Amino acid sequence: MIGEHIGPYRLLTSLGGAAGAVHRATGPDGRDVAIRALPAGAAPDIARMREVRSPYVVDVLDGAAAGDLDGAGDGPDGGGYVVSRLVPGRPLADAVAERGPLAGAALHRTALGLAKAIAAIHDAGLAHGDLHPGTVLLVDDAPVVVDFGLVPGADPADDVRGWAAVVLFAAVDPTAVPAGLRPLVEAAASADRAARREAAELAAAAALLEPPPG
Repeated sequence: MIGEHIGPYRLLTSLGGAAGAVHRATGPDGRDVAIRALPAGAAPDIARMREVRSPYVVDVLDGAAAGDLDGAGDGPDGGGYVVSRLVPGRPLADAVAERGPLAGAALHRTALGLAKAIAAIHDAGLAHGDLHPGTVLLVDDAPVVVDFGLVPGADPADDVRGWAAVVLFAAVDPTAVPAGLRPLVEAAASADRAARREAAELAAAAALLEPPPG
């Protein structure tokens, strides 16, 4: 597919990805972007996705649902596509595998950034739907969430539980989660949905915590 087009975007290199092919591409204005081709039937709400504004969430720039282009330049399987800013980071899963677990201030910074990210997504009327260590990139040791809003019928409460799972993954050992953060993680991970805070409340509570040293 390299050198081919999806919509007006020319594909440059593959960036991998499990939920549909992701490529580095160049747009009509010459800017490098990331473009995810979606499976047939996918109907992303591009307008709402573009409304999400947070330093912890990738900027969605453009996109189309399947059939919006009458088949000309759609994704390879007849689906739509989402275009976002090209984020120069590594997946959290890779960072932990290569450098070991996050701890102290680094873990607190990641947990707070992720809580703010899902709060911003929910504020736009969307849910991520697939928050896990592979959909979180680390850029200068700060998290940036990608691939949001692509799961039909996603539940915001599941994003909160996903937040807890990602924080625990980053810590590797649950006992390494800072004492102040631990009750938030435990509540967010609860099977009882009523025990989980809304994302905005979670972010506010995490912001009040004193970052641990390190």
